[in-house]
Amino acid sequence: MLADQKGCCGICGDAIGFEKSEEVKKLHIDHDHTTGKIRKLLCGPCNQGLGLFREDVGCLRKAIEYLEVHRGSSGTIDTQR
Repeated sequence: MLADQKGCCGICGDAIGFEKSEEVKKLHIDHDHTTGKIRKLLCGPCNQGLGLFREDVGCLRKAIEYLEVHRGSSGTIDTQR
């Protein structure tokens, strides 16, 4: 699996198991919590991200839309809306 993924996370593509910014990214075997089927190897942040979004595709899509809408925003709140 690691060789098939060329040592990289199945989501972000970062190298797994190698030093990066003084931290070692650890290898996580991702699996579907409903079926138990193994999917791919993921870095910790990507693996945790899926879990925090409860593996909910709809919720992840909403998060993507949110990020796209707010990309490059100044961080100020428009109170006139």
